[in-house]
Amino acid sequence: MAIEHCPTALHPDDAEAHTNWGNALAQQGKLAEAIEHYQQVLQIKPDHAEARANLLQAQRALEMGKEDAAHSR
Repeated sequence: MAIEHCPTALHPDDAEAHTNWGNALAQQGKLAEAIEHYQQVLQIKPDHAEARANLLQAQRALEMGKEDAAHSR
């Protein structure tokens, strides 16, 4: 299944699907989109450890990318 077709297949309350989708987006470097999915997981299951860890990692990577871009100007 191509990643482009996944959003239409996601059930809004499927935490695992959102986790997997977030992971796929993060691997592609689409961190802001991945963060949205991890946040959705945490709304569904606030104690979802993988989503919380991945969210923090994606947020840090996004921040570092912004900092790197600011320093390269």
